[in-house]
Amino acid sequence: MTIDSQQLKIAADSESLAQQAMALFLDQAEQTLSQQEVFRVSVSGGRTPKRFFELIAASQRGQALDWQRVQIFWTDERFVPADDPQSNYRMTREALLSQVPIPDHNIYRIATTEHRTACLAAVAYEQTLRDVFAVQSGQLPVFDLLLLGMGTDGHTASLFPGTYAPFNREDWVCGVKGAPGGLHRISLTAPVLCAARMIAVVAGDHDKAQTFKQVLEGPFDAAVTPIHVLEPVWSRVQWYLDQAAASLLSH
Repeated sequence: MTIDSQQLKIAADSESLAQQAMALFLDQAEQTLSQQEVFRVSVSGGRTPKRFFELIAASQRGQALDWQRVQIFWTDERFVPADDPQSNYRMTREALLSQVPIPDHNIYRIATTEHRTACLAAVAYEQTLRDVFAVQSGQLPVFDLLLLGMGTDGHTASLFPGTYAPFNREDWVCGVKGAPGGLHRISLTAPVLCAARMIAVVAGDHDKAQTFKQVLEGPFDAAVTPIHVLEPVWSRVQWYLDQAAASLLSH
């Protein structure tokens, strides 16, 4: 599986990577809002998103964004309370959402332990997407920007190897059992990920270098590296890596 060189952007270090991701977010938001009424973005958790969220909140450009017209969603979530330190929602709120003038009704978090199980939470979040996007039967919700990460095991969102989640084509959102750490998860599924207008994978650190080599230069195998669920739209995925993560790539 190969990518065009224009799809790959390599930053010198983790701080430069966060700055690139901030620029990507703001560029896409401003461009989208110049053409339509609402900018819909789905974000993920992790160290890199936390830092570029902080950069957005600290920048004049970030503060000047028309947050009244921005809607925030999540690619995935751990089945923990919203105030738990492991919550992707909590991290995003602390780093970004509490620092910018976005209305609460524009924040569509994945409700977790309000439901009895992760699967019921997934059903509820899918209904939220159906209500907000109001798409016709047979169509999918289309995010203007989808921000993904990748783990050392090749997972993205909460589509983990060894689980059924990467192969779920029936649902928009699914519950995930068998994720590392024993926590159940809720995740957008491959069809929804692939439907986004702009898909960006933002990840760094040397411990992911071998996985990125396998993902970007090895054979396609979503069972081994679930990020390969993006294969149907591979040509329009943008990869934002730091030098450490890209260090083993042949090109």
